[in-house]
Amino acid sequence: MLAGGLLIAAAAIALTGCSNPIDQLVQAGTEQVIERVAEESTGGQVDINTGSGASLPDGWPDIPTPDGDILMSAAANEGMTATFQTSQSEADRVVADLRAAGYTEEANMETEDIRIVSFVNDEWRVGLTISPDSADPDLITVMYVVAPAMG
Repeated sequence: MLAGGLLIAAAAIALTGCSNPIDQLVQAGTEQVIERVAEESTGGQVDINTGSGASLPDGWPDIPTPDGDILMSAAANEGMTATFQTSQSEADRVVADLRAAGYTEEANMETEDIRIVSFVNDEWRVGLTISPDSADPDLITVMYVVAPAMG
């Protein structure tokens, strides 16, 4: 349920892309509204970061991530999400690095444009959605959903 809430927040923020100061103010207000709604529904602290200043959330685990730009990130309770803009080779490297780091692949689904892969180890469950970037067809978007592994 938490992961679903983070995905909804990520989608809402992605739709509020900004390019000028007024858009940036609207985006900041949107982030605050989404954070408040998410906090009320989860009962916990929610932190959302978007735009050129986005960084990985506090507490992000030591897991392979691609070289590239962080488009957005969010954290609520123990769950986290981050979206990167990167290359296909970096997305492929991350999948290989997760396997090499001892993560067990739980699922792997691929369509013409989207690949969804989920991994787990003793500590973390990591879900990746890899898809073409809508703004630049030469780039790939990799969205992570990360949560503690359940016993």
